[in-house]
Amino acid sequence: MNKQDNIGKEFLNKKFSENDIDKIINRFHFSEEAKQIIKEENLLPVGVLNRLNFSYPQYSTFNENADFIFNDKNHYSGIKGFREIIDILNKHGIKLENIEERELFIKVYRFMATKHVLNLINWKNFDQEKKNKNRKQ
Repeated sequence: MNKQDNIGKEFLNKKFSENDIDKIINRFHFSEEAKQIIKEENLLPVGVLNRLNFSYPQYSTFNENADFIFNDKNHYSGIKGFREIIDILNKHGIKLENIEERELFIKVYRFMATKHVLNLINWKNFDQEKKNKNRKQ
């Protein structure tokens, strides 16, 4: 049985409710206007969340409840933004390697990352995910 099978079985019995939708919306720090639109337009229907969580449990973050570490800005851009990200990660005990090479890449190509995307990364298992990715190559 592989990791994906284990993850799938762990969430098979998880059924989302309207309360779970409220928790998800609140976790992502949406504005009051955005929350109202999501609810009024039923943009996060319980059935869809359940199907997504069941079909793609290895990617689902609906059950996550860890605090986000990127809260100060909506986006980080350029070399300055990259360095701000590195500082935030360092404050949380997360060390990236090859900073010089990464900065060279950013100097050549445009860089922009939103707090939403940065907060979707599982920083607690960042090293483990990197090792698993390297083994597949």
